[in-house]
Amino acid sequence: MLFSGDTAVTGDVSGRVTFWNAGLRERLAPPRIAHASSVTALVPYPPGGMFASVSADEISLWEWHGYRRLGSDIELTSDLVPIVAFNRTSLLISYPDGRLVEITVDPDAAAGAICARNGALSPAQWRIHIPELPYMDTCAVRGG
Repeated sequence: MLFSGDTAVTGDVSGRVTFWNAGLRERLAPPRIAHASSVTALVPYPPGGMFASVSADEISLWEWHGYRRLGSDIELTSDLVPIVAFNRTSLLISYPDGRLVEITVDPDAAAGAICARNGALSPAQWRIHIPELPYMDTCAVRGG
């Protein structure tokens, strides 16, 4: 069980997560199918806004107040269940064999890393990928 302000979430052996009011008396949304196997852990994201549900074979990220999954599931690459935690910007997956996987989940940190690695889209690239919006140098906006 995990709490965030006025919301609680539970995970069960059927692989579902359920969002509750803090008193655990009222469901805030129907149970969501999270995994094909038992939910083994619920992990809070320290800045708030999301949490992770963990099963034997995958991790799902969830939005606290939208009661919805964020992005695609993260497949685990070992038969042994890892330790899962967050720092301020990333999901950390520590496997029993010593491997550590870090996945950036903070939008500003992810955008900064992309800008540092690839740079901004050029106006021509922007027109190809986002023609419905006027050009904006997103890396300059973020200071990247």
